[in-house]
Amino acid sequence: MKQSLSITKYVLKLLKANNALMALTPYERIYPIDAKQGTTFPFIVINRDSVLSAYSKDGCFEDTVTVTATAVTDRYDMSVSIASEIRNSLEGKRYKDDNIYISQITMQSANETIYNNAFIQQLTFVLKVQ
Repeated sequence: MKQSLSITKYVLKLLKANNALMALTPYERIYPIDAKQGTTFPFIVINRDSVLSAYSKDGCFEDTVTVTATAVTDRYDMSVSIASEIRNSLEGKRYKDDNIYISQITMQSANETIYNNAFIQQLTFVLKVQ
């Protein structure tokens, strides 16, 4: 059974392993789906956007999972630094344990915006899960 629906917890593990990212954004300010009300800057939100399963006659052999990482802070330069470290944490990486095998992570897109005086960097990744 693929663990693609739990992909966020594995993405969080990869992010936590990056000491440079942890120096910019403490692990307790990285959230699945939505940040807690009143969270202070900077913070990161991880969302699973979609899961597309590939099938053969033997059943599902791979899931393609799209995940978005959103970095939010009150300084533009800091938002870019955090986004760069998120990219360094995920792009080109693999992850394997007893429950999941992520065979490939590629960055699909990146965009930036400002909202209510917060600088927002959004990076979208495609993960292959076997």
